[in-house]
Amino acid sequence: MKPRQTRATILCFLAGVCVTAQCWSQGTVNFRNNPQIFFDGIDRFVYLDFVGGTRLVGSNYVAELRYGTDASSLNAVAPPVAPFRDIPPDGLLAGVWSGDTRTLSGFTQGDLVTFQVKVWDVSRFSTYDEASSSPGAIFGASEPFSYRVPPFGTSHGFDIVNFRAFALVPEPSVLFLGPLLLTVVLLHREARKP
Repeated sequence: MKPRQTRATILCFLAGVCVTAQCWSQGTVNFRNNPQIFFDGIDRFVYLDFVGGTRLVGSNYVAELRYGTDASSLNAVAPPVAPFRDIPPDGLLAGVWSGDTRTLSGFTQGDLVTFQVKVWDVSRFSTYDEASSSPGAIFGASEPFSYRVPPFGTSHGFDIVNFRAFALVPEPSVLFLGPLLLTVVLLHREARKP
């Protein structure tokens, strides 16, 4: 090989290493709550009614990962949503979204990141913020939880181990309709008594 070709080859190799290092220097996370990747028995499902109740199914529901340095600075990761499995409610993967690996811009190995998972019906509302401000909407959010970006070359550790189960709830005004209706019926019955 001629000296000029050798230098060009070395420069191309070093440029490739720099580009690869830059790509891997950003933080990544496995945005999955599939119980088959965790072996600790902790509940990480999403429920429709209450934790431990009916697990959420249907591709009209989506999960969005938000992240930041703390709970007050959370932004959505692109792509923003992952659909839930559209399977029978008694299936093993009910309450599980179809996740993938996400890149965390602005974070590198060793950084501590705050996450929150937000879920809503995307067939009715295009964003979580729209759902959470609409009467009668069903939506939910996990408690914020921490994640430390593992170093490059780590075979395990990119999973959201600190994520915990949560349930969707209807917008608060809907929660008051049931008790209000019951109160009206009881008052009406009392008023009709002689």
